[in-house]
Amino acid sequence: MPDHLEVLVALCLGPRVPISGTIRAWRDVEEGMHLYYGSYFGEQPLVLSLLTPDGNLRVTRSGAKVRIDTADGTPLFRSDGHSAWHFRNDRSDPRVTSPARVRFLGPGRELALSSEEDRWANERWIRPVGPVEGVEFLGRPCWEFNLAPPRPSPRSRMLGESDSVRTIRLDVHTRAVVAQYDHNGDSGAEFVSFHVDEQLPDAVFTWQGTAVTDDEEMAFHQRKAEDDRRLADEANDWFRSNILQGDVNLPVFKSFSLKSTHVNEKIGEVSAGLSCYSDCLTIRRRPRSNMPWTLPPMRDDYAGVHEESRYVWSAGAFDWLLSVTRGELSASSIAHLQRLLHSSEQPEPGPPLERMHSGGIVAISANSPRAGS
Repeated sequence: MPDHLEVLVALCLGPRVPISGTIRAWRDVEEGMHLYYGSYFGEQPLVLSLLTPDGNLRVTRSGAKVRIDTADGTPLFRSDGHSAWHFRNDRSDPRVTSPARVRFLGPGRELALSSEEDRWANERWIRPVGPVEGVEFLGRPCWEFNLAPPRPSPRSRMLGESDSVRTIRLDVHTRAVVAQYDHNGDSGAEFVSFHVDEQLPDAVFTWQGTAVTDDEEMAFHQRKAEDDRRLADEANDWFRSNILQGDVNLPVFKSFSLKSTHVNEKIGEVSAGLSCYSDCLTIRRRPRSNMPWTLPPMRDDYAGVHEESRYVWSAGAFDWLLSVTRGELSASSIAHLQRLLHSSEQPEPGPPLERMHSGGIVAISANSPRAGS
């Protein structure tokens, strides 16, 4: 039997002779599939998957070269190792890009694409599990081996479960991957027919017709985004002209939960933070004083982003400062909160509000609710 290094090298190089056949892919796993990628200036990746509504796919490979067609011969993907063409149902011309920009989604990647050597440095399935064994598949001798993540996933550590392994079958003669099984067989891909071909011309793996380049694809998505924004603006304008003009100001009931409290019991000073999703409510109390409330300086990058409405008043032996993000409180809401805070004491006008600034202390606006408001 070969060692694991030999079979991993075979995964990187692809079949050493031309092969072809029909692939079946499936996925019976509840968790969704996620594609994570980063790009600059709106670049779009080319996303390839063997999970298609058409069912089985016809695949032809020779090293890094690959051709994928649907069962009826409709082209789906071509790559000659230097360029990659992807044929999409929603566009008349295929997308052409570098093979490095091809992203694979779903099971069966090893059956369709060769792997770059450096991909294994960050590959999730890299750690060999158990020995390489000899098996027979489609009447051909194969090597079967298991790969696991380099370390347990956070989910498996949290649940105390072992990570799923990926089982791969490699044809001994051609070094082509003929089957891949994940999640104990709940997802995977395999050849249902497999043939060794004669030397194939490069034209089998290329596309001679027109194609959409990376720049044209990026421009298409930019135009689409602009059209979507224009249609949204037109719909909003229609609504304002035909249904309702201006913004809507409605009182909304929200339940704020206490998140943090700082208290000085000796003098009765309190600062409490409450929240309701992204909305925050801060209640501060201090011994009654003629001095203004002074807030710390606001960072420049917070200005205009974390707007607050503030309300100050005094009642009994204390001054009160209320801050709320994202909107304003109605008079009835403030009165309700005042009854909860000091039901036996009537609110009176409170002290002014100031904020520290690099150029000194500046006054800022705040509402001062009165009794009966």
